[in-house]
Amino acid sequence: MGRKAKKRVIVPTISEKEIDSIHLAIGKIIKTKREALDSTIDDFAYQVNLSRSGLIRIEKGQDLTIRSLLKVLRGLNITPDELFRTVTGK
Repeated sequence: MGRKAKKRVIVPTISEKEIDSIHLAIGKIIKTKREALDSTIDDFAYQVNLSRSGLIRIEKGQDLTIRSLLKVLRGLNITPDELFRTVTGK
């Protein structure tokens, strides 16, 4: 008797447009939270050990690595879960 074929699980894809939209939303939230702390870009970038230009790119949704995101979230005293709940509204 032959082997049964395994069912392939199809994972829904996410478009580049959706990813860009999420990056922009994350950047806006980060900027809003930083400004609520009355922290300048220069001061906050120094506090979280990022370059000024790196933080600007993050706030514009242009350059988002997990490492940088975690540094920024720690500086804002929010968890990744809190951030993504805000982004998704869930």
